[in-house]
Amino acid sequence: MSFRIFLAEDNLDDVFLLTRAVKKRFDVLHAANGEQACKLLLTEAPPDLFLIDLKMPFRNGFEVTECIRSHPELNKLGVVILSSSAEERDVRAAYAAGADLFICKPNTGAGYERLVDVLEERLRNRKPVELKVLQFEPDGAERWWQLEPGDR
Repeated sequence: MSFRIFLAEDNLDDVFLLTRAVKKRFDVLHAANGEQACKLLLTEAPPDLFLIDLKMPFRNGFEVTECIRSHPELNKLGVVILSSSAEERDVRAAYAAGADLFICKPNTGAGYERLVDVLEERLRNRKPVELKVLQFEPDGAERWWQLEPGDR
């Protein structure tokens, strides 16, 4: 079964690395900025999962996530923040906006392949929100950390 994911990302290098890593596991729809992402979400069939960068032109990832959560037909859509930021304030703000998972962008092709494994596992198991953060270390190792439930 091929899942359909929607990627809102303005950095073409990151778009390339992710789409190369998904290979034949996902169909990917791409928006280059937050405004385009909102328009496509309202006009296209809903994806299985929505990946969004935090810092984008026109509408940032926080604003787009809030838009998704306020829309009755989209508010159950899984939202994964994919950001180069690992700052706790960004993580907290993303979860406050309604994100389901926060992943720090990997810095290697292998890291992106592991990211795709995590996404596929989430889609197959339909995991609930866990307030977790996945961070890829410079040496390629992955580190999970979790906010306390009252931190959302």
